[in-house]
Amino acid sequence: MSLTLKQELWVEHYLKTRNATEAARRAGYSGDDAALARRGHENRRNSKVRKRIEERLRELHLSADEVLKALRDQAYPDFERIAQAFDGAETIPEVLRRANRLGLSHMIKRIKQMRDGSLEVQFYDAQRALELIGRHHRLFIDRIEHSGNIDVDGTWTVEWGGEPSGAPGE
Repeated sequence: MSLTLKQELWVEHYLKTRNATEAARRAGYSGDDAALARRGHENRRNSKVRKRIEERLRELHLSADEVLKALRDQAYPDFERIAQAFDGAETIPEVLRRANRLGLSHMIKRIKQMRDGSLEVQFYDAQRALELIGRHHRLFIDRIEHSGNIDVDGTWTVEWGGEPSGAPGE
């Protein structure tokens, strides 16, 4: 199965935008909105393109274990490997290429080029990653114990910590 370069680009942009017309525009097809919409529609109906979309979706699908591994990496960053990605890098694309090559791109939340030319890098929050892992393993229980009664006249009485309250919304 071989697609043209524009079809491959269309598939990637379609997966990002879920809009066939916008994907056609970004892939470099020419024409007005109506022509781009037709091209997008043709691509969606093309069996080879549809098959490629399905393949890419399978490639992009993350298992629960993969998500937990990424969160673990964020919770316990390997600063030695991260330093390799930044050592001598002077541009954002250069840092991103190195981080991607080292399998660390999921660690970077934001990179900003400062006025003096240096790079400011923000990583994902380790504590938040631990919280999400803990939630997955049901380590935290979010519940409020209460008791309540509905009286004959429709008044709702709930006791929160032993303190009675009136109708709902009060």
